[in-house]
Amino acid sequence: MELSADLVSWAELAGFTYSHVDDAAMLYSSGGETCYYIRSVDDGSSWLDVTETDRGGDDEQLIFSAASLNILERFFWVKFGFSIRMSRHLPRLVFPTKVEEMPPGYEVKAESNAMLILVDAEGLTLARSRNSSSGTFLLVKLASVLGYSVEDLRASYLHPDGHPIFPR
Repeated sequence: MELSADLVSWAELAGFTYSHVDDAAMLYSSGGETCYYIRSVDDGSSWLDVTETDRGGDDEQLIFSAASLNILERFFWVKFGFSIRMSRHLPRLVFPTKVEEMPPGYEVKAESNAMLILVDAEGLTLARSRNSSSGTFLLVKLASVLGYSVEDLRASYLHPDGHPIFPR
């Protein structure tokens, strides 16, 4: 599995390096403070897990799972876009944070007591996250960028006012 060249250059702009270790792709911060691992779920599906460790920690925490590489990459466009804006002293962007603010065609549902799922208008499960407020926030944020091109995402994160995607 390989991340797109666009995402790899976006990660570098945010101070992250792309590499591979054993069974995972890895994105780690320049100081080694944060490391994201991307692994195929070992069930024969196309699902991918994203886990995170902090400096010195061996314990990986599941951040979310994505049904495809495209969905997974959108998560990192948001994650690194936030860091890039901060490093450039640009204002924070306004994201939907509640399920009531999601774009049309997406829904967050409880899959179990432990997991939430992001479902599209056709009923396809796109992503999974923990059943918590941070899991809901992640899935709502992810749904808000799924319909946009990489070019629009890049332009919006680099534009002082967040145009064309993010209204202020």
